[in-house]
Amino acid sequence: MSHFSVRHFFTYFFFFFFQAEDGIRDAQESRGLGDVYKRQEAEEEEEAVVAEEAEEETVEEAMEAEEETVEADDEAEGEAVVAEEAEEEAVEEEAVEAVEAVEEVLMDSTTTDEYSSSLVG
Repeated sequence: MSHFSVRHFFTYFFFFFFQAEDGIRDAQESRGLGDVYKRQEAEEEEEAVVAEEAEEETVEEAMEAEEETVEADDEAEGEAVVAEEAEEEAVEEEAVEAVEAVEEVLMDSTTTDEYSSSLVG
C-alpha cells in the first residue's frame, strides 16, 4: 500500500503543480467588460487628441506654406515692377536720344540750307 500512496502522491503533485504553473490554481474574479470599455474609451480619447494635434500642426504648416508663397509672389511681383520701370526708363532714354538726334539732324540741315543759300546767293 505504501507504493500506491506514493504513486498517487506524485500523480496529484504533478497534476496540481502544472495547473498552478498555467495560472489555473488561483481563480480571479472577473471584473466584467466595464473596465475594458473604459480603457477603450480612454485610448480613443487619447488617439483623438493626438489626431487633433497632428491636424493643427498640418494646418499651421499649410498656413506657413501659404504665407511663404504669398511672400514669394509679392517679391516676384516687386521684381517685375522694378524690371518694368527699368525697361520704361530705357525706352524713354532711347526716345530722348532719338529726339535729340532728329533735332541735331534738323539743325545740321538748317545750317546746310543756310550755307547753301549763302553760296548761291
